[in-house]
Amino acid sequence: MILKALFNTKDYLPITFFMEQLEVSKRTVQSEFAYLKKVSDKHGYLIHIAYGKGYFIEVIDKVAFTQFLDSLTPDDIVTSGE
Repeated sequence: MILKALFNTKDYLPITFFMEQLEVSKRTVQSEFAYLKKVSDKHGYLIHIAYGKGYFIEVIDKVAFTQFLDSLTPDDIVTSGE
């Protein structure tokens, strides 16, 4: 959900957006972003963080990114523990 939301917007999304959409804590969202940033180079994207604005995605390899998105299931809300 996080990657799809970022991909479907042209602007930064604040952390509160993800907290509300996923109904999780700030810490959970931060953990998720830490994981997504860690695996980003293998899956064709970069996540940018701007203080006061939020998060933004830059897709650098659309094929790799699309394959990664397609591999995710609805249950993959919090993947940092995998």
